[in-house]
Amino acid sequence: MSALLAVVRPDGLEAIVGADDAAWLAAEARKAKERVERYDGADGAAGLFGEEDASDGGVCEGGDGWPEWLDLFFVADAIQWPSAPQLKYHSSIGAIGHGDVVWAAGEELARRILAHEAPFEAVGMDTRVLELGAGCGLPSLAAAHGGADVVATDAPVAGGIVALAATARRMGPTFDGRLRVRRLDWGDELCGNKNRRRVRPESPRRPPRHRRDACSMAWRCRFLAAGPSQDSHAIAAR
Repeated sequence: MSALLAVVRPDGLEAIVGADDAAWLAAEARKAKERVERYDGADGAAGLFGEEDASDGGVCEGGDGWPEWLDLFFVADAIQWPSAPQLKYHSSIGAIGHGDVVWAAGEELARRILAHEAPFEAVGMDTRVLELGAGCGLPSLAAAHGGADVVATDAPVAGGIVALAATARRMGPTFDGRLRVRRLDWGDELCGNKNRRRVRPESPRRPPRHRRDACSMAWRCRFLAAGPSQDSHAIAAR
């Protein structure tokens, strides 16, 4: 195996995404590196960038491993959310429909969580939160900022999961490790329908952006906040 194909997991990745997802991401990283190597082997990078030797593929080696992975999965630099500058998130242009942009519905939900508006008055310390289809994870960031123990999930699209993990890593010291990330194709897992027909994110059958924002608030209602009740059962609100 060439040096390019050697994959080193970023420091702390497993603590954020769990052992299974860390192994899956490592496999996806190897595939990404193979694509870079094939491209460079055809002199594509050298011709495009005017470099004599493009064998590195522009990948950052060494350090704690995160810069290399952010390059491999096209993860952008962290962005401050204007409505709450203390919250910073990453996105990935390689995760179309799963963490490439912040949707207006996600911003509104995050705003309501920060303001403790109904039905999120109880989101805070000693509550547990699960977000389904987290995207860039703004609602999860808002809940973790309030003290909740949060798991942000999204479809198994490597760029989106790495972007979420990078966000959790960046905000980790502030949140004291309360934000974790998992891959979850919840449409199949929760509905138990393995034969459900899927529409790919880039499909022209997706509704226009303004319609997606309008109806995605309904999807965002699948953001769950759970905490222990007096009789030790879970209380869930959505």
